[in-house]
Parts: sequence; structure tokens; C-alpha cells
Amino acid sequence: MHPRISSLIAEPVAPMGASARRLTAVPSPTRVDGVSAAQAPAREKPVSERPSLGAFLRSRRERLTPAEVGLLAGGRRRTPGLRREELAILAGISVDYLVRLEQNRERRPSYSVVAALGRALRLNEDERAHLLRLAALEGMLERCPPRQLEPLSATTVTLLDRLETTPAVVVECSVDLTAWNRAFDILMRPTALFDLDPPNLVRYLFLAPQARTVYRSWESEAREIVARLQACAAACVCDDAFDAVIRELLVTSPDFARLWATHDVLDALRPSVTRMRRPGIGAMDFNVDVLALPTRSERRLLAYVPADQPTMVALEHLLAQSG
Repeated sequence: MHPRISSLIAEPVAPMGASARRLTAVPSPTRVDGVSAAQAPAREKPVSERPSLGAFLRSRRERLTPAEVGLLAGGRRRTPGLRREELAILAGISVDYLVRLEQNRERRPSYSVVAALGRALRLNEDERAHLLRLAALEGMLERCPPRQLEPLSATTVTLLDRLETTPAVVVECSVDLTAWNRAFDILMRPTALFDLDPPNLVRYLFLAPQARTVYRSWESEAREIVARLQACAAACVCDDAFDAVIRELLVTSPDFARLWATHDVLDALRPSVTRMRRPGIGAMDFNVDVLALPTRSERRLLAYVPADQPTMVALEHLLAQSG
């Protein structure tokens, strides 16, 4: 077993072959401001980089036209989308209450109000779930203890090892890579993903020049991963690594800031398709299945399954070449 993963495993696991011995992991930092996470006092969470209930409501209201909800445009409009008065009528709430919600001055809306707003704004399933999570988050304490990285379970390590010919990786809230198997290492090693410390899928996508070549549909890939991060934000409360990644990218990547400002959301557990251009091979397409792991955090396992016969043949060739 790789020495860097041993400290993350909850119980001893016997090596099960070459893939288990090559399993790799990079733990997130466990110290905050010079003291251990366990000793660190509760601290107020920065909110500027996190999605808020008010910002999300405003973004959805401004995207919805009067015609889409059966209203007349009513002459010249100073702002895009619905007026507050129109949304308030559709949702059956007062304009003053909607103003307080959009300005984050009302922190405990009832379920019936949130549901009515979701219907009035014509939200899809993922957006409705996101709205409910944001409403619940607004009612939480603004101070919370730092979240510690949980150890990988023996079952997760074994599962990664058993996916011998399927590239698979475990990611955290922040999309830091915690562990991955031999097949994923062989697939991604030439892409410069592992040049980051720690390796991180979203930082790679926006900060590594190679990513714009590796991902054949870069804009689509970027929009999707940002939408997934938006959906994860409420569940990743008190996660320092998540906050650090968002803050960094808002400053260093105009593309990330542009997409983050849209407030688009996509359920982090929805399967997706990744279209790569792997150095030395060429085009490879994968269906990415997502498995939620049983932890208190939003830890997930991503499995990259070849989407077509050419990709399957190319992957088999890669794995055979690497012994």
C-alpha cells in the first residue's frame, strides 16, 4: 500500500495486488492558523464567496421573463426579468418580505414560502433542492467549528482497488483528490493534473493551461463543475478547503468568476460525460458515474466508464502498456 494513504485509512487493509499498492492519496491540511483542527476555536465563516439565498433568488428572478409566466411586459423595464412585485404576486407573499429575502435580512423562511418561490420561479429539480438547502443554511449559526478530514474507510479503499480497469477517484467537497486507483493514475498522469499540490479537479480546469487542450468541450466542462460546486456549497459549510478553493479561483480566474456569478446549479451526484484529448492517445469519451460515500462530508467516488468502443480499446491498451 502506498505510504501516503496509510494515515487516512480507518482500519488496517491487506494489500490486494498491484493496484492496491499503487493507490495514492493526498490529505487536506489539518492545521488552521498554526494549531491543529481539533484545537482551533470556532470561527465566523466568510460569506462573500458562498452562494446566498438572496443572491440565488435575484439571479433566478432576473432570468425569468414576464412572457414565461403569462404576464404582459408592461412597457420599458429598468432591469431584466421579473419585477419584485410580479414575483411576489406569483408566490403569494408581500413585496416587503421578498425584498428582505433578497437582501438576506430574512433568514428563516418557511418551507411553504420556499416552495412557493420555487414554483413561481419555474425552478428545475436541482434548483429547487438548492433553494431548500440555501434556506436551511440561512437559519444555521454563522459560527461553526472547522471540519476535519475523515479517514478513508477500508471499504472505500477496497472498492477503488477492485475497480481495476475502471479509472476511479475519491474527491472531497473542494474537489481535492483524496485517493485514486492505478487506472486513473495511468489515464491522467500525462495531463498535468498531478502537478497541483494537492491535485484538485476544479483548480486544474481553470488554472492549468493544459486543461483547455485535455478537455475537448472545455466551456461545457467548466460550466458543469461550477454548477456542481454551487449545489455543494450548503452541504460544505465549515469546510475550509472548499472556501479556500472558491476564494482563490474568484481572484485568479475570470472564467470561474463569470460562471460562479450565474448561480447555475447541478446536483453533484448526477452522472455526466467527459470528452478528453489524452496526450499520446487522442480523443477519449467517458461516462462519469458518481457515488456518494457514507461520510459526514460531501465525499464522492467518481468512476470513469468508457462511453464507446474506441475509448474502451484505447484504455485497455493504456493499462496493458503500463503492466
